[in-house]
Amino acid sequence: MNFIVLGLLIISLYQNISSQNQPLIQAELILSDLTETRTIKFGIDPSASDGIDSNFGEEALPPLPPGIEFRFVLPANGFSGIESYKDYRQGTVPFSGQVEHRIKYQKGQGSLLTISYNLPPQIYINVMDLFGGFVVNTQFLGAGIYSIPNLDLGQLKLIINYNQAPADIELESDKLPSYCSLEQNYPNPFNPLTLIKFNLPDPTYVSLTVFDTLGNEIETLVNKELNAGQYSFQFNASKYPSGVYFYRLITNELRLVKKMLLEK
Repeated sequence: MNFIVLGLLIISLYQNISSQNQPLIQAELILSDLTETRTIKFGIDPSASDGIDSNFGEEALPPLPPGIEFRFVLPANGFSGIESYKDYRQGTVPFSGQVEHRIKYQKGQGSLLTISYNLPPQIYINVMDLFGGFVVNTQFLGAGIYSIPNLDLGQLKLIINYNQAPADIELESDKLPSYCSLEQNYPNPFNPLTLIKFNLPDPTYVSLTVFDTLGNEIETLVNKELNAGQYSFQFNASKYPSGVYFYRLITNELRLVKKMLLEK
């Protein structure tokens, strides 16, 4: 009996360790409707497949629930079957080539949908609708925010291009910063969406606010305790006039301010 229990414990330990594996190459996309966000992850690994790779945390999802949703449709059965928040594919590393993915989305309470991306230089993405790029035909390169022009499409095709992508590409969220910093918003100038990023080396209270040139606080983007890590928050200036604005980060240790330009 003791041997059986020990064997079950070993199997359970092995499964837990396996479930924490990370693919050699990975990146992420973040969908936002200005009230909520959803994150999906993709990448390359020699042991990945076109199906569910539970060792990389891929899980088959149920049908779309009400509210905001953002997920991959895996390539099995011509992209008409299993759906997952992660989609890793097989490939040798460093990897060069094109990989097709499909994403399914729906909005929640917000009035629009945006996709935020921050890609390493070895990866760029061609994004199009399923009708040959008639409605959506754009490219994700570097960092930026894309506003989906037609919320009724429900699906998009991603052609992910890898150019000698090495094994040391990591998600920004996987790296712990060594110091606190506030980055320049991107894009800048912007209209009307921009992304504000900051880094926290330790858990702390955080306040991130936006001011006009008269010193009036017009938006509070964050006002809570956050763990150490890298963060990004979207500022929607659709209801504000063109001009200069300031954003301020306050933590337990310091305060930082930067300027941004809204051009409509």
